[in-house]
Amino acid sequence: MKDVGTAFEREIPETFRQLIRTEPTLGEGTSYSELLGMAILRSPGFTIRGGTREILRGMIARGLGLR
Repeated sequence: MKDVGTAFEREIPETFRQLIRTEPTLGEGTSYSELLGMAILRSPGFTIRGGTREILRGMIARGLGLR
């Protein structure tokens, strides 16, 4: 479930970037371009929360006796 959720979280900023064409910017404001910029910047960190995909997949494989 975490694997699917992480992929979904990473796709959201990219989907919004394609839907509403604007250049993402970095800043402390609340404009759409600034919020989009921060979401794009932070999205790689989503995979780290709760363990990386590779670690979780390895744990599942071990539990299923595949490793």
